[in-house]
Amino acid sequence: MADKLICRNRHCGWCGTTDDALKAPDPFHPDETLLGCPGCLDMSLDGACDEPNCWAVASCGTPTPAGYRHTCFNHAPLNHKEKSK
Repeated sequence: MADKLICRNRHCGWCGTTDDALKAPDPFHPDETLLGCPGCLDMSLDGACDEPNCWAVASCGTPTPAGYRHTCFNHAPLNHKEKSK
């Protein structure tokens, strides 16, 4: 699955995945790829929460048996444990 991205440009509002983002080789690191927003051509992209239908900025990271997950504050595993008490 492609990582979810959000454009940081407050006038744009694009949300999509790494598959949808513009791609170009990094001139300073030839083995790396730069990602850009197809809506406004800005390169300021943030990762979005891994939870389905959530487009909040991912601010937490958690290792899981299925791999590393990036979630927003509301979907962080610690918050879910506290809410279920």
